[in-house]
Amino acid sequence: MKAKDNVKNIEKFKGKMPLSELADLAKSNLKDKQTQSDLIQATKRGFFSKTYMTLTWPIRKLFGGKPNPATEALELVPKPLKRITFMNKELIKEKEMNNIMREIEQYNIFYPKMIQSMPSNISSMINIVGDGKNPLEELIQKTSKESKMGGFWKKRSAYIAEKGINTVNDFLNKYKSSCPPSRTVKEAQKYVSETYGKRFTLKGDKPLGVGTIAETFLAKDNETGNDVVIKMVKKWVSLDKLKKDKENMLKSLERVKDKIKPDEYDYQRKLVDELYSAWSKEVDLKLEAEAAKTLGKYAVNYNTVSPVAVKNNIFVMEKANGVQFDKLEEYLKKNKINLTEQEAEDIYINYMKVFFEQLLSVPKKGQKVMHADPHAGNIFVDLKNKSKPFTFIDTGNVMRYTPEGAIQNVTSHIDYLIGNSKAISKRLLKDAVLPEGMSQKQAEEMLTKHLDETFFSGKNRICGDPFSTINNACSEFMSKNKVIINSSNTNLLKAELTYFVNMTTIGDVLEKIDKEKLADNKQMKLLGKQIQESVLNGMMNNKKCTWNEVYSRYKYINDNPEQFFTTLYSFIPPN
Repeated sequence: MKAKDNVKNIEKFKGKMPLSELADLAKSNLKDKQTQSDLIQATKRGFFSKTYMTLTWPIRKLFGGKPNPATEALELVPKPLKRITFMNKELIKEKEMNNIMREIEQYNIFYPKMIQSMPSNISSMINIVGDGKNPLEELIQKTSKESKMGGFWKKRSAYIAEKGINTVNDFLNKYKSSCPPSRTVKEAQKYVSETYGKRFTLKGDKPLGVGTIAETFLAKDNETGNDVVIKMVKKWVSLDKLKKDKENMLKSLERVKDKIKPDEYDYQRKLVDELYSAWSKEVDLKLEAEAAKTLGKYAVNYNTVSPVAVKNNIFVMEKANGVQFDKLEEYLKKNKINLTEQEAEDIYINYMKVFFEQLLSVPKKGQKVMHADPHAGNIFVDLKNKSKPFTFIDTGNVMRYTPEGAIQNVTSHIDYLIGNSKAISKRLLKDAVLPEGMSQKQAEEMLTKHLDETFFSGKNRICGDPFSTINNACSEFMSKNKVIINSSNTNLLKAELTYFVNMTTIGDVLEKIDKEKLADNKQMKLLGKQIQESVLNGMMNNKKCTWNEVYSRYKYINDNPEQFFTTLYSFIPPN
């Protein structure tokens, strides 16, 4: 396509250009001066999708006012929220952000979650790289410096000139982390007392944590003298509200169905369904208490917080020992704790064990429960507990497996170790939403070829955790080809990646350990031990299912020895 045709396309969109198309134009025509000018103007006007502009129409009407040109640069964020002024993190006050998010949550709880689901680095989506710099960002900065606008806009241009397009990221990160509480400590105390009388006394001047659905408070159990954590659903959240908000979101989507691409419509509808499915379970805190019991019942290498009481949807649990994992580094520095090399190594290895147990364990009987939201704030580290230093909290989002499902989960992970690319592709693409014109067979063949060329050819070494490494690459490849993964796989892949990121972060915090050495010498041994133990438990739980799953992998190795050995070669550490 010629540059002038691209310029016409930009004019045609008038500020409604999707990021992907903007990136394509920039990559192919960045040297063309007219295209440069139009790209800058498109950026100033803001590039946003029709879908989100339609979905957020009620919010824009609620807040009133004319669209804010600077806010439009956030592709998916409601335009006229004037109090989120101009993406400038210095102007975004915590109290004001909480007020905004509170009003949006009460209006429709799905809106903030969609905003929070946006990529955390929009500038990387534009993906224009030249000599390590972003030419589009340089153009924006240059134009901002030369701007002749006066007053506030002059200051805003100066800020953009200094910070570039990353101001968008500053704003988005603030927006994503701002879940507002629905109660003050005083209000929460009154609510708890109505159910439990004088048994619990809340402590502190703010909640311990706040999520989309619920909030937690630190308290003292006056019967035992122990500290506990009390979790309650936000006062404006209920199952009826979730149902109503879901219906309104789906109606909004239906109104724009003929104006957007089918795969985009399917994706948005699927996202709403997934959020509702997860949230409808989180509203019932009895389920979370039961999940905590089940998660801890067969735990070998970790602890879970034990429920103290559940009544009228107020969940009281033990306070976890130690410090939250995301505050470990700060804790070590503040208390001037210098871990020995052996102590640091023991913590790292213990987390490896937790990771593999959560991912691959099979109980000897009953269902398997896996914590599906293992972010650093949901894991506590107790340095005094040498054998099991890690404790899980917040079991509202868990994955439950039948005995057969747990066995199949283990054996499907064996496919990554033996190079069974067809089985991996079939699993990841099960119930996926495919783009128009692509059959299931074509999708599986496409992903299988990608896996063989990228990982199982023996040309490249697979470093670190093979599951997250391969899954992450597959997710990116499928996204690039407009394939939408089913909700179960999405949840599993997200959890696996989070567990792996935690392991990497622990290695960064515990600077004294040799991560590569431990990964090479310990990781594969621990992995093999966990798989062996899970297969043995599977034979006790369901012998027939386990035998069939194991035999199919044996048959694959026997029929594909070359693929098997080249895959093994990719795991061998360099000399």
